[in-house]
Amino acid sequence: MSNTLNTPIEVLEMEHPLRVRTYALRSGSGERGRGRGEGVVREFEALAPMETTLLTERRRHGPAGGAGGLDGKAGANLLNGQTLASKTTRDWPRGNPPH
Repeated sequence: MSNTLNTPIEVLEMEHPLRVRTYALRSGSGERGRGRGEGVVREFEALAPMETTLLTERRRHGPAGGAGGLDGKAGANLLNGQTLASKTTRDWPRGNPPH
């Protein structure tokens, strides 16, 4: 995946053996404030065995609130409900939905 904040689903699915199962706003992840934002949830299914690396150090802390707003909630990397480190390399078998 490219080093962008929002790689289009079509690009991910064309370039990698992935199916995007969920791509939605993360309801309740923003906190009180004038410009309340929300994070996103992305859930993937591996279409072939693959190895992937996560470099998501910025998920260790929530985004800072602006204009007097509270900080947002931190993101997380989950694999079948288990929390993954912010920097990790994993083998994923086919069909195992990493998210």
